[in-house]
Amino acid sequence: MTATTLEDATSDFVLRLNRVVGAAIDTPVEFVADFETDGYRAAIQASKSYTRRPAFPLVRQTDDPKAPALLLGVRYIVDLARKGEYLRVVTSTIGLWVDVTGGRKSIVR
Repeated sequence: MTATTLEDATSDFVLRLNRVVGAAIDTPVEFVADFETDGYRAAIQASKSYTRRPAFPLVRQTDDPKAPALLLGVRYIVDLARKGEYLRVVTSTIGLWVDVTGGRKSIVR
């Protein structure tokens, strides 16, 4: 494999992530990358959050989009491996929140 830039590798990962998530759920969500000022790392997460939490609803076409029962939060910190041959996930955070009150109270994580 040849060396690549952080921007190219991250863009490819975000494109693949958007395709996979878009095929799996009916929620219109788009992942985006924010590059750190040092230029060595990027954060990847959903472009919008449903609540104060960094999460988006998991909604099927038959669900009420105003009161989703499940929320998913995903965040990756990525950089390039030592030789710049591939993108490496430095940290990942994935959280699933369950709203057991129909939006009336805080969500159980």
